[in-house]
Amino acid sequence: MTIQAPERFRETAERVGHADGAGERRLIDEARTDPEAFGRLYQLHHGAIASMLYRRTGDAHAAEDLAAQTFINAWKALPRFEHTGAPFRAWLMRIGTNEARRWAKQRRRRADVESNAPSNGHADSDRDAGAEVRAAIGAMSLDHQDVITLVYYESLSVEQVAAVLGVRPGTVKSRLSRAREALRNEMGRREPCA
Repeated sequence: MTIQAPERFRETAERVGHADGAGERRLIDEARTDPEAFGRLYQLHHGAIASMLYRRTGDAHAAEDLAAQTFINAWKALPRFEHTGAPFRAWLMRIGTNEARRWAKQRRRRADVESNAPSNGHADSDRDAGAEVRAAIGAMSLDHQDVITLVYYESLSVEQVAAVLGVRPGTVKSRLSRAREALRNEMGRREPCA
């Protein structure tokens, strides 16, 4: 099953022209001092980053807010950005993943507070399969959420995920194995008892 991002988050690279490696490198260097050049980088990558964040959060408004914060953080950090050969989008995905992690932690804290409040006794029994999967993923550790989202929703290779997360490919493989098991367990736990 694939979770589709809203149309407004779809790739915009076709409309603004996709920069090749050398062209993007020049654009990144220009963007350090030129806000218009950074705007072109934003246009090139916003759709992919917002889409990733939507699939991570399942909330279009949160994804838009997190994407905005991702680009604000990228703008602030751009003077320290180093060309390492990894795609610029991987750097943005790392920033976005960190924002999604902060969002998930805050959401869990709020849920903990709200779970101590009195309940009205109504259960939400009309949840679709996508919402169930997102809820199961949301209940997993943040490390597991990261690898599941990047591998299955973003279709990144193990090496690409390693670049985004700043870990070794072997670490990604072991986290992915544990995340799959955790997701199976969480989905099994959520199945209604007959």
